[in-house]
Amino acid sequence: MIIKDSLQSCYIYICIGLYLLAFLSMVMSHIFSENKTPHKKLCLSAYIIYALGFVASVISFQYRWSQVGHLPMKNLYEVFITLAMLLPVVTLISKKILNVSYEALDMFWAFLILIPPGFIGGTFSEHSAPLRPALQTWLFAPHIGAYMLSYVIMFKSAGPACKGLFVSKENCKKTQRDLYCLVSFGFPLLTLGLLLGACWGQKAWGSYWNWDPKELWSLASWLMFLVYFHVRYMNGLKYHRITSLLALLGTVLVIITLLYANLSKLFPGLHSYA
Repeated sequence: MIIKDSLQSCYIYICIGLYLLAFLSMVMSHIFSENKTPHKKLCLSAYIIYALGFVASVISFQYRWSQVGHLPMKNLYEVFITLAMLLPVVTLISKKILNVSYEALDMFWAFLILIPPGFIGGTFSEHSAPLRPALQTWLFAPHIGAYMLSYVIMFKSAGPACKGLFVSKENCKKTQRDLYCLVSFGFPLLTLGLLLGACWGQKAWGSYWNWDPKELWSLASWLMFLVYFHVRYMNGLKYHRITSLLALLGTVLVIITLLYANLSKLFPGLHSYA
């Protein structure tokens, strides 16, 4: 791991520190809970620090945009910065609209996601070349943006999915409800990303589907969540551990899809330039 000395890296380090501090504060609020209710002052502190982390992430995102001259979603360095910025947005939507918590997990994800661009070189180098012709299309923002938002939501779904593996059938209703809300929220965006990618493939390579490795991993993750919906619809909460496992496997496939094109040297594909 290396310490980078650019202004962009300074913004990232600030975000890392704030997200980590927010996570630790939230954990402490549960450790020092009062009658199974999180400690109010520690919990409030965690939210405030998390909000400051979000502001720092927005500044980092905008600075990168100004430096490269395009939406910073071209490579893994930029994508991870974007993911860390989107996480607090998903936290807020989940809490206020879906009534799903797991804020500590979101804070930890935000901290963890920024470690590679903050401390790893190579694939996570700050260097950025101009957009290739295939990327200079109006589909660039909606296709990648839909995927990034869906990925963040599926990351969050790993919380109730993991919890669902261990709770009893009598106590799984809330956990399964949270998991279903999150996957239902993220799946349409995952579908949109897949469809826009097909349109982009036709425009850039002359075919809607090219059997590219990243396309196959994207399809595999989409199908896994589709299987999750099918099993849940057919069986309800009867096999709640199986549905939790299916959703968790879907998240694992999402992570593989995100990393594959840039980290795999064995089977390079059409997306390798990203």
